[in-house]
Amino acid sequence: MYILSFAILGALTLIAIIFVAGFWVYKQKQLKDKMQILSVELLKANKEVKAANMVRDVFLQNMSHQVRTPLHAINGFAQLLATPEYNFSDAEKAEFAAHIRSNTTVLTLLFDDMLSVVDIECGKFDVSISTCKVNEVVYETIETLKHMVNENVTMSFEPGVGDDFTIETDPHRLQQVLMNFMSNAIKHTEKGFIKIATKLSADGKTLDFSVTDSGNGVPKEMADAIFTRFKKLNDFKLGAGLGLSLCKTISDKLNSACYLDTTYPDSNSECDHGARFVFSAPVVQSNI
Repeated sequence: MYILSFAILGALTLIAIIFVAGFWVYKQKQLKDKMQILSVELLKANKEVKAANMVRDVFLQNMSHQVRTPLHAINGFAQLLATPEYNFSDAEKAEFAAHIRSNTTVLTLLFDDMLSVVDIECGKFDVSISTCKVNEVVYETIETLKHMVNENVTMSFEPGVGDDFTIETDPHRLQQVLMNFMSNAIKHTEKGFIKIATKLSADGKTLDFSVTDSGNGVPKEMADAIFTRFKKLNDFKLGAGLGLSLCKTISDKLNSACYLDTTYPDSNSECDHGARFVFSAPVVQSNI
């Protein structure tokens, strides 16, 4: 009887040891699996941090160049105007002043975009809807940027609606979109034309703002990529690669659409190169 009891006790003890050992092995495997998962996630996070740091460094280097270039121009022409012994003609002074104004506009657009991106990152980017006279906003934008247009380029506006036509939108944000579209066209068009146009849809529910140019154009395969932040077509052109991504954010906020018209140019176009950007806005806002 005692021998049987000891045998049963021994068997139970052995089973307990095997169970504990098995459980320990199981937990160790679980721990190892978790460690492997954490290691993979850590490596992924590390790569993402390195990538983010690289983007930040490239952006800061780019911004440093983008800010310094117009600042040097402003400073240089201002010094020339402030030096009386040079005795410049009125035409030369007007030219210097135009260069100062042009580079000041470049800086203003750049800083406006930067501040808007900061607001987006902080969750403070808002829109304020009001009744907006369409043609008035377009004419104001053209007046702000026309001095930046190359002398070999003609800028025109073809309104598709009357001067009294209004839509419900944020006039400031609409002007931001138009300024980015138009400043891009100005940067990439050395000769030919830049045409701003508006067109009301057949059902009268949306109004398209388009900016068409005869510049370098945009490869169709980049139609989506150019609306991502820091993406630039040409690193030698001024700009931080913020403008089009900001336009996309604004269009989302305003229940609108923002895109590159990949059907342009076609057989009916004025030339066989260039680009057309479109901002399609609802005439009356809802659920915003």
